[in-house]
Amino acid sequence: MALPAISDDLFCPACGYMLRGLTEYRCPECGRPFDPAKMVPEPIPWAKRNQLGRICAYLQTLFITTFSIYRLAEQVRRPVSYGDAQLFRWVTVVVAYAPCVLMILAFRPSSGSRLLFRGLYSGPPTMDPWTVTSVFAATLLALVVATGVPSYFFHPRWLDIERQNRGIAISTYACGPLGWTPLACVLGYVIAALVAMTGAAGLEDSARVAVASLLVVELLWWWFGLVYLSRRATGRGAAGVFVVALAGPLVWLLAVGLTLVAVRFLVVFPVLIYHSLRG
Repeated sequence: MALPAISDDLFCPACGYMLRGLTEYRCPECGRPFDPAKMVPEPIPWAKRNQLGRICAYLQTLFITTFSIYRLAEQVRRPVSYGDAQLFRWVTVVVAYAPCVLMILAFRPSSGSRLLFRGLYSGPPTMDPWTVTSVFAATLLALVVATGVPSYFFHPRWLDIERQNRGIAISTYACGPLGWTPLACVLGYVIAALVAMTGAAGLEDSARVAVASLLVVELLWWWFGLVYLSRRATGRGAAGVFVVALAGPLVWLLAVGLTLVAVRFLVVFPVLIYHSLRG
């Protein structure tokens, strides 16, 4: 008696052979038997946010994208909503962006300081409003571009359209580690408060190193996730994964650099021209 044909993109856990369309639950490549019912992974928690609650679903997805990236890679075996992935990306951009803005607004640097949050009780920043606007706009746009560009590596032409769409959606979830940015800002706030209350200026270096280290770890974890997913979601070989590993950071830097230049032209230069004409 023929068994129902496998309709999902399942892969043999032993050799990685595509099992879709088979009516015999045994891998034709290596001969290993399998149970399709046990191979379809649970959906991403963010896709079940209406049942779990948005905050709980976001936090669970944040843990998966940071500490269980292999579970995210398994999603290539089931349909993945591109809309859900984009919404998660935008929420992560806001989660990473908002604390940084609040830190800049709350703390202004004193003379000779190397930290933006030096002088906890010294009041709001006194920077030119156009400069502040351009910095905030450039930071937001850089985050938006940087989280969107990596999907370029996840739709190679040798894959069918459905698999390409799944790869793009999965790559979008890889920006999850940026969701830990509020912890870095809270750490900076706590250390800055200690500096302001105790006068222990030596904590400045500790705060700077701690906050910078956490942000660097976020970027490295994001990069690692993209490299790992590029292998599992697209089936790239070692050479292809190596290219993604090298090209990913370069594309980020290029995208962020172009963003900063574009914002400068769109915000700062028109203001300078306006003031020069008035003068």
